Amino acid sequence: MLREGTFLQDRYEIIGRIGSGGMSDVYKARDRKLNRLVAVKVLKEEFGHDYEFVNKFKMEAQAAAGLSHPNVVNIFDVIDEGELHYIVMELVEGITLKSFIKEKGKLQLDQTLGISIQVAQGINAAHEQHIVHRDIKPQNIIISSDGTAKVADFGIARAASSNTMNASAMGSVHYISPEQARGENSDERSDIYSMGITMFEMITGRLPFDGDTPVAVALAQIDHEMPIASDYNSDSLPEFDNIILKCCQKKPERRYQSMEELILDLRKILTIRHQPVSIDDPDDIDGHTRVLTPQEVGEINARAKINANMKPSSAKPAKTSKTSKSSGRKKYDKDDFDDEKDTAFDKIITVGGIILAVLVVGAVIFGIFKFNGTIGNSASQINTALDVASGDISPLSDKETYVPEVIGLDYELATNKLKDYNLSIEVKSEEFNDEVAANTVISQDPLPDELVDKYSKVYVVISKGSNTEDLSEYLYQDFATVNEELTKKKYKVTRIEEYSDEFGEGVVFDINPIKPELEGTVTLKVSKGPEVQIVKVPTIIGRTEDEAIGLLIDSGLQPGDPDAITMMPSDIVPAGMIISQSIAPDTEISVGSKVGYTVSSGQEEQQQSYIGSVKGQYSLTEHIGPGSSGTQIEVMVRLHQVVDGEDVYTTLMEPRRVTGNAILPIKIDFIEGAYGVDQGEVEVVNVDNGEVLKTFEVEFFKQ
Repeated sequence: MLREGTFLQDRYEIIGRIGSGGMSDVYKARDRKLNRLVAVKVLKEEFGHDYEFVNKFKMEAQAAAGLSHPNVVNIFDVIDEGELHYIVMELVEGITLKSFIKEKGKLQLDQTLGISIQVAQGINAAHEQHIVHRDIKPQNIIISSDGTAKVADFGIARAASSNTMNASAMGSVHYISPEQARGENSDERSDIYSMGITMFEMITGRLPFDGDTPVAVALAQIDHEMPIASDYNSDSLPEFDNIILKCCQKKPERRYQSMEELILDLRKILTIRHQPVSIDDPDDIDGHTRVLTPQEVGEINARAKINANMKPSSAKPAKTSKTSKSSGRKKYDKDDFDDEKDTAFDKIITVGGIILAVLVVGAVIFGIFKFNGTIGNSASQINTALDVASGDISPLSDKETYVPEVIGLDYELATNKLKDYNLSIEVKSEEFNDEVAANTVISQDPLPDELVDKYSKVYVVISKGSNTEDLSEYLYQDFATVNEELTKKKYKVTRIEEYSDEFGEGVVFDINPIKPELEGTVTLKVSKGPEVQIVKVPTIIGRTEDEAIGLLIDSGLQPGDPDAITMMPSDIVPAGMIISQSIAPDTEISVGSKVGYTVSSGQEEQQQSYIGSVKGQYSLTEHIGPGSSGTQIEVMVRLHQVVDGEDVYTTLMEPRRVTGNAILPIKIDFIEGAYGVDQGEVEVVNVDNGEVLKTFEVEFFKQ
């Protein structure tokens, strides 16, 4: 884990960690060279020695480095620094699409369309470079603070032409295409399938397929029928349902064949959705209520006569497509793409039936709206009109209205929606809820579709969000860091220390509870490192070196490193015997510790000394110049000799601070030099910068 303030390449200054994944950590950093903020993705230490992981990690940079697009997270650099492997990339301030969906519950159609178009454009840029992402999912899409959607994490991307493109590194099981689940080759159309699943999750707030195990989910991707998005969010449209269904066809050849095709259809819906349509627009046949023209009525009658003259034996049953039980909207089936099988008669029946249905239902709905004095096209109004037409309910009075559903909406949206129905909102209570985002409606009273008086109140229960927090991200971090973070969040932290052979000293290896209540009490188990056995140091003084080593090993200890084992002359202790030991006898230390010692080399041979002297003085004004009286300088005096070709220095006067106008006396009557060396220099040295200010030559004489 990189610490705040760490520099990489003497360029990227780590500011803090912003996320962690299965094989890497992501840090916020400042590029000091270009003065910009960047994200640095660092391969975790445990994978740094594994060639396969390192190669896979670099693959992300290689796959995305050639892409430059506003909807793709840009890669700036990829670096190997010793055992550290990291990628420098664009820093996107924002949240993942997964977090955004979780926060909102489910997105409105306009939000879904806007994000989908941006993401599809980013993926299309990769496809144009023959790069297949293979792991498209909301977790790999970042929504920046300005609303821009960016595709990230090309960690398992492959070139579309690669022969090794298979499921050996398949994407997340809830989003993979059937061919990826089966371990078959995947191409751009696999990304289109995953894009369809992602759009479904955006508009519904849920995944289309789930299971108890990854295998069960993968099998559902292969075998199960794709659900209809509008069954879970009435804000969806049949056209958008069909786009998702086409993306998620089981066979790649029945999907969109390129992201460009998908983008074109998404833009069509966005254009249609924001294009106002008049109630009597003669060109509108997309389900809006209107009065048919006499020409259209004549055309219907003409087609009816054609149908009446047809012989029954020549007619084939019209194909019916599978529909949702709740919405009645069309799903794609394999026969829907076999247009050549439709006969002319089938087409006449189909067109005639549609126009006749529009005529009958349109007239009824238009009359109901006229009766109520309002004309609108909301889903609730249309459903109400159909109920009236079927005789299930009576027309509303001017003082009545039906309650719309506001469950799952945030408070502001719920307030505005109720206002549209001449109703007001009142918060009955607020509750903590782990499943519903904060400020979102959990329940309502009266219930949806109940008949109430206009201007009455709808009582709602509002979520306060979860009152617990998942602290698993703090596992296996240093206690000091975890304690600081949790204390900032006003948790009451209790520390328990235990020995651990698996975790280093100071590492938090258990948190209880892992999901505590906010500002509650948590207990952190902190490793004391491996449990250490204690032994007493034996007495080895007076023993031979071999005996001393044997005693240490028998006690569970080790002899010291070479630099901790020394030789020393002694007039008392015979050569080869231990004179002293680095740790006193009977001291309690951990098993495996090292004990140093000193071995006697016997009596030292008497050697003659070389003696010299120096006499002189040095005025510091020679170095400092005018104005020296107001200056201070730290100086020392030392002996410099060359012994066996190496410079040897002996301090004659310890460093001291003197004024700049002082006259330094250099008078030393007795200077002992190195044995066998008869020349040397006494040096006056400026301690602050090491400069030699004055040199006095010295001769040494054997004594």
